[in-house]
Amino acid sequence: MELLLCDILDCKRIDLYLNYDRPLRSEELDKLHNYIVLVTKSVPLQYIFGKMQFYGLELFIDKRALIPRQETEQLVKIAIEFLEDSNFNPIQILDIGTGSGCIAISIASHFKDTTRKCYIDAIDNSVDSLELAKENAQKYNLNNIEFHLLDILKGNISLEKYNCIVSNPPYIPLKNYNLLDKQIREYEPQSSLTDFSDGLTFYKRYKELVETMQVGSMMILEIDGSNTNDLLEIFKNNNCKIEIFKDLAGIDRIMTLKK
Repeated sequence: MELLLCDILDCKRIDLYLNYDRPLRSEELDKLHNYIVLVTKSVPLQYIFGKMQFYGLELFIDKRALIPRQETEQLVKIAIEFLEDSNFNPIQILDIGTGSGCIAISIASHFKDTTRKCYIDAIDNSVDSLELAKENAQKYNLNNIEFHLLDILKGNISLEKYNCIVSNPPYIPLKNYNLLDKQIREYEPQSSLTDFSDGLTFYKRYKELVETMQVGSMMILEIDGSNTNDLLEIFKNNNCKIEIFKDLAGIDRIMTLKK
């Protein structure tokens, strides 16, 4: 309830206690009622509010894209650290399956006021997701991200010009999809969560693309955590240094491949 009131009143939690005797106006009561109805239907709060915090930024979020997770912030952090330690100038990034644009926008924002130029191609196979990502980029006046409608499983693309490739692909095996929380299954786009197969489809495609990466570049992938050995088998003998990073729960969550 406090989160709902904070959004309606555009205030912090402490302000609720400091102004506990302030009555709600009729329009605020109507909005609270509508929020409560949505909550009783298990609609995620991020979709109710139409916004969320990700890597220090407030992004628009709705049913057009997957709700960004805290684990994906770790991917952004690893990408930024890799690029900061590099000598690439300009920086060229490919974001595969951009969704809400959270990864591309976070990286672009980080380098926005630096002396290094940063250019990002963000691709997705969903027109709706790309529209949402564009809205988020426009919010922060980011003109260095180009959005492209492309299915990475079908389209022809080379990674030769990119210094860094980032992706949070649909990695949940179909057999595990029905084990997810009902709220996730009912409201978040299924095609952003599962590949409708064994969860490895996109990584097998990335294995093919690794061959076109430039020397010194890095591919950074979010992973499921239950199939690390399968992923290591997919990417073996590819002339890349592979590292696995765990999330705060101790689960394998990020894989990096440095050429």
